[in-house]
Amino acid sequence: MNRLLKSILSTARIPLGMLLIITSLAACQVGYRQQAAKQEGPVYDKLRVRMKTLEYFYNNDQNDSLEAAVPEYMENCKNHRQWRLYYLAWNLLGQSYAFAAEYDQANHIAHAMQTDGQKRGIALGQVKGLALLAMIASLQNNYEEAERYWHEAIDTYDPEYGDRSTRMNLYYRLTETQLLKEAPVEQVDSALKQWKTVLDEEDPDKEIDIWQFNYYNTLVDYLIANHQFDDAIAAIDSAELYPAANLPSNKMNLIIDRSTVHTHLHHNSEAMTCLDKHQHIIDSMKQAGKQVSNQHQINHDGVLHALLAQMGRYQEAYAIKLRYDSLEKVMADIATRQQQMELNKHYDVDEMRRQNQQLQQRSRFTTGGVAMVLGIIAMLVFLTTSNRWRHTLEVKNRQLERERNVVVAQNRQLAVERDRAETASRAKTAFLQSMTHEIRTPLNAISGFTQVLAMTGLNLPENERQDFSNRIQDNTRLLTNILDDMILISNMEGNNALPQAEPCVPLMMITGATEAIAQQVAKGVTIDSQCNIPAEETLMSHPRLIGIIISKLLDNAAKFTKQGHITLSLNREADKLHFAVTDTGCGIPADKSEAIFERFTKLDSFTQGTGLGLSVARMVAEHMGGTLTLDTNYTGGAKFDLIIPYTANA
Repeated sequence: MNRLLKSILSTARIPLGMLLIITSLAACQVGYRQQAAKQEGPVYDKLRVRMKTLEYFYNNDQNDSLEAAVPEYMENCKNHRQWRLYYLAWNLLGQSYAFAAEYDQANHIAHAMQTDGQKRGIALGQVKGLALLAMIASLQNNYEEAERYWHEAIDTYDPEYGDRSTRMNLYYRLTETQLLKEAPVEQVDSALKQWKTVLDEEDPDKEIDIWQFNYYNTLVDYLIANHQFDDAIAAIDSAELYPAANLPSNKMNLIIDRSTVHTHLHHNSEAMTCLDKHQHIIDSMKQAGKQVSNQHQINHDGVLHALLAQMGRYQEAYAIKLRYDSLEKVMADIATRQQQMELNKHYDVDEMRRQNQQLQQRSRFTTGGVAMVLGIIAMLVFLTTSNRWRHTLEVKNRQLERERNVVVAQNRQLAVERDRAETASRAKTAFLQSMTHEIRTPLNAISGFTQVLAMTGLNLPENERQDFSNRIQDNTRLLTNILDDMILISNMEGNNALPQAEPCVPLMMITGATEAIAQQVAKGVTIDSQCNIPAEETLMSHPRLIGIIISKLLDNAAKFTKQGHITLSLNREADKLHFAVTDTGCGIPADKSEAIFERFTKLDSFTQGTGLGLSVARMVAEHMGGTLTLDTNYTGGAKFDLIIPYTANA
């Protein structure tokens, strides 16, 4: 599309913001026909003058001044029942938040305007609120939601309390949004027909002429997008009949539209004539010292490149393509810088002010130190030789450099700590959300089966009752394991100190672990243990923590082994204990050997469990100074290796 609507809407604040202000001001000038007498007079004139101050703040990005002035202005409008100006000022504040990417505050204002308009019975307030919501959605490239809000605003519009400009703007924005989201032809065609019907119902005047031009201008974009080039030429001819077509920007856009159509129709001579005329206007404006948007040159070069390629003039087309790409990159860089400036301006203001105060305090301290050094140097000039003076100066310079490096390092550390805190906060939120989901599943099962068992008059067969009871026990055990894992994770993350080592018998550890898991293995699966350390030998380690790891590994093996056997073995390697849990289950792909240790990771989403077991096991192992890994060379199922340091019993 020749005016690159998507790029303009997402990156350029001024065209969209100015159009919204112009249409809102037009609403103030012509709306409320039945209440016009109430809106005129000295009070209205004074408020209109003050409104220009608010518009100045808005147009010059003085958002702090706008935010401070709007509440008092709205209160004055409310006291004098000047509702048009009241909603216009409120809408300006909402738009300023939206363009500054402060979408939460903009959404709050939009919903508040809707509620306020509904309470007062003034449709304009509701319409302005819906229009602001649509604009917010468009800025976030959510065109489906924006289209829905434009439709709601059109349905809410009430001619008795509205005005023509507001109504026209709603149809204009609806069709523009539909073109941006590439809506079906039938939808755009329907919206354009409704808009034209509304235009034809109005008495002709200067204001309606402007909207007639906007209608045909939008219709041209629609027809070109749908390759209806003959109709597009007729629409361009109609648009040029209105005075607004003589404005330089509109005139150049229509010329580009016409050259685009001629190019598609292979009217190469006519297309080149239009492009020469367009370039002449650009050059004339630049020679006159007038500012010309790069977008006009980009539009020109885009059509010219296609035309030259179509004519077989490939070398010239390539040169134009290079200029086109360069200009597009410039526009993209400008848009990126504007977005970055907005983000930097509104990012964590309180924290930045606090850091600025700290830097100012350090600066004052450093300035005082510099003054002291200079005084000492001045005294040394008179009291010492030049060699000693130079030596002293070098020492002081190194000291100042060290102090500066300390300040720089502190600033970097502050940034690192801030990023670390934000990362931790996001991780905490994700963890709580996942745990809430995992806890709710067994709770729902326990609650459901318990209610069935508690129902009076329901005669369940004994085997079903026993099955329900077993399910309640299984989910209770699952819920207990989840809570135990949460407590263990909390303890591991909050306390880095290991408990004091205590004596333990290796043979008893692995024997107890296999006996504890024996009831959970599938029918026909055997489980055994192998200990290559003398039965009477005692070592110093942390048997409780080792037991937690082994139980997680055996539980994992029992869950995925449906036939064959599970083996727990223990060997001594220098000053370390090497536990190995081997099974004949389905195995784990080598490329998932690390992913399985991440929290809430489950290779089979239908298998019971939270995906915390292996993550907790590795966390405990690393807390003890050991390692837990998957042996990717083992192909008979899965094999986990746990290596834990120990000390001999004195």
